[in-house]
Amino acid sequence: MGDVSDGRPVAGTDVQLTPITRGVSMTGWVESADGATLVGSTLVVRPSAPEMTETWGIEPGDRIEVFWRTRGVGHALPATVVAVLPGEGVCWELRVVGPAEPSQRRQAVRANVQLPVRVHVGGTDTVGDTVDLSEAGCRVMVDGWGLPPEPGAAAEIALDLEDGEFVKQARIVRVLLRGARWFVSLEIVDPSEQERDRLRRRVFQALREERARLADAD
Repeated sequence: MGDVSDGRPVAGTDVQLTPITRGVSMTGWVESADGATLVGSTLVVRPSAPEMTETWGIEPGDRIEVFWRTRGVGHALPATVVAVLPGEGVCWELRVVGPAEPSQRRQAVRANVQLPVRVHVGGTDTVGDTVDLSEAGCRVMVDGWGLPPEPGAAAEIALDLEDGEFVKQARIVRVLLRGARWFVSLEIVDPSEQERDRLRRRVFQALREERARLADAD
């Protein structure tokens, strides 16, 4: 992991990227950082799940919070998207719009992970696949039915992990309609540390695989 220079993450720093209007985070890392003064300087970051850029509709002008840790201290840096750079793995060019500030918030590491999933909500089971996964929850694409559940509705999810089935109570965060399918964000209710560990292992496995693919492409 990189260090902090002049209140900024430097090239190689692992970061978490949060589009302010989306309220969810994605891991990534800093590709480059210029040596200009803090406000107005440029960061180029590479999201670990670049296909989510299209799903989120990231475009120039969007506000992004860049979060990283160094020596156990969290830092949050406000930035604006200047450009979404195409190529083998999307990068975001960001302009820093304010100083880095200490941040104590804990971000759940999230990765693009496709796993079979069953969601039980409103007395009905529906099946599909996860879109991404973290120790705090997941987003899934499932077959829709009837009226979509309201945010806050109780649910149960069942995921196929490598070490066996993961079944846990969850809460609906939001539902977006995609034709006959639903794009559902779910928050896991009171996961134990053991359950968090199981999910983290799968998330970090996906991140390692993504980095390996990008390294091979370079």
